Amino acid sequence: MFTWWDVLPEDERQQWTLDPFVGVGPLRFGMSPGELSGALSGVTTDSQRQTLRRSAGDAVPTVVDGRYQEFGLKLYYRKERLAGVVVDALRGPRSSRAVCRW
Repeated sequence: MFTWWDVLPEDERQQWTLDPFVGVGPLRFGMSPGELSGALSGVTTDSQRQTLRRSAGDAVPTVVDGRYQEFGLKLYYRKERLAGVVVDALRGPRSSRAVCRW
């Protein structure tokens, strides 16, 4: 066993449902960074750390990605709307089943 991996035991990780093209757990694609933080406020005490980018001519920077380091999530935004979620396989929520819509 590798002792340098910080693996959270399975029974301490949340179980989330993956709904392809819609979202995962309490997260829905298209959420703003604020909506996403609100959705996770009852799930984790970790706070979202964001990367901001300012384009030429923009007065206000936009959020391009976010991280919940301790909770094991990496979030990607497009035009300040959730476009992608990466779950840390060692610490993040588990998603062992998917909702299929035919």
